[in-house]
Amino acid sequence: MFSSNGFKSKESALTVGSASTYTVDAELTESVSKLDEVIVTGTSAGTTRRQLGSYISSVKAEDLTKGATANV
Repeated sequence: MFSSNGFKSKESALTVGSASTYTVDAELTESVSKLDEVIVTGTSAGTTRRQLGSYISSVKAEDLTKGATANV
């Protein structure tokens, strides 16, 4: 299963045989309609934006594409 924020998830099957290595390529398509807001937090589940208070920072989508990081 391949997934990332702002992209539709994609599932690809891999049949394991006798080879020593395997490669699976996947191309994700954009799905920004559900990416209104993402909150990354180290607190327990169910934390609301109001409870987080000043620990919130907003980032625009174009700011995310400026970096060269491939893994968050």
